Amino acid sequence: MRCSRNCKLYTFYGLAAFNLVVLLLTHVIHPIDNAKSIGDILRGKKLSSFHSKLKVYKPVLVTNISETSNDVLTFDRFNLFPNKSNDYPIFPQFNLLLNPKDKCQNDDIVNKSGIFLLVLVTSSRRNVQQRKVVRKTWASVKSIEGKKIVTLFMLGVKVGGGPSIMDPVMAESEKYGDIILGDFNDAYMNLTLKSIMGFKWTSMYCSSAKYVMKTDDDMFINLNYTVKYLAKLPENTKRFVMGHVISGSPIRNEKSKWYMSYELYPYNDYPPFASGTCYIMSNDVVLDTYVMSQRLRYLHLEDIFSALCWEKLGIVPRNHRGFKLYYVSYSYCHYTKLVSVHNVKINKMYDLWKKFNNDMARLSRYYCLFNGWFF
Repeated sequence: MRCSRNCKLYTFYGLAAFNLVVLLLTHVIHPIDNAKSIGDILRGKKLSSFHSKLKVYKPVLVTNISETSNDVLTFDRFNLFPNKSNDYPIFPQFNLLLNPKDKCQNDDIVNKSGIFLLVLVTSSRRNVQQRKVVRKTWASVKSIEGKKIVTLFMLGVKVGGGPSIMDPVMAESEKYGDIILGDFNDAYMNLTLKSIMGFKWTSMYCSSAKYVMKTDDDMFINLNYTVKYLAKLPENTKRFVMGHVISGSPIRNEKSKWYMSYELYPYNDYPPFASGTCYIMSNDVVLDTYVMSQRLRYLHLEDIFSALCWEKLGIVPRNHRGFKLYYVSYSYCHYTKLVSVHNVKINKMYDLWKKFNNDMARLSRYYCLFNGWFF
């Protein structure tokens, strides 16, 4: 049956109304979820304090300090510790071997608007190509709408490899001046130490940065969306943490990468935590997290340890669905609303960067209003 003229008009008006609804849902409604209510719903119960006085052995970490003692410490999630017990630091201490302390003190930056976003990227000695591709792609952006951006890499050293093994890193630092190097072993168990090193460095040498992003070297970051989003927040935004917020429980399977022993963490659930792949903090949270870290027992899972600091500080991370924990196939209209994409290989990073920038340059800002519904 052929459709009359009125039928065609009604069909057109119906599609227009549908598009308007989708526009409101995807481009107007705030993308932040209510993280606090999510945590309350998913956790569903108060944290047990039954084991709050359990005594556990201090974990052995390969760092610059000797930590082979089996001194018994009292683990209590709800109470703070002094920084030392029996003359051993509860949180491992470290020194900086490479310190780009002038990176945030550039006269051109200080005399104008200051640094808006500091990006701290966890990397390792061997990930030379990852750092190279990050520098040539998203980290090549130094300013967006007058908002200054600084990107730095955080590394540890190779213990027992001889002094020459770090020569390439030293040469890389000499060339780019963007590496923070700590004198602890660059191992997964020391990932928390690496992040806290970045927070300490920020507090000492870049405290004027308005926001700080912590991420990894296999992430694609959409700085264009991120900076514009943060710029819309109230000027006096404080106690702000945003990322992919997870409410979960410890994994007790010893074969798991995220294994957490019952002796080390004797609780049934974690506080809501922002995935360590990428999260953003206001500058006050960075300093407070570092200070609190020196008074809590060390845990090797970096995002869990940060969450414990935030819980003690009374800070609840906000969830944003633009932080992806997996690789997302490219679609311009999808990527315009993403903050980060995880597990991006080197060749994919170049490809994503090229496509995204080409599309951003050639497509109208209204393009996604009519072509981006079904990504």
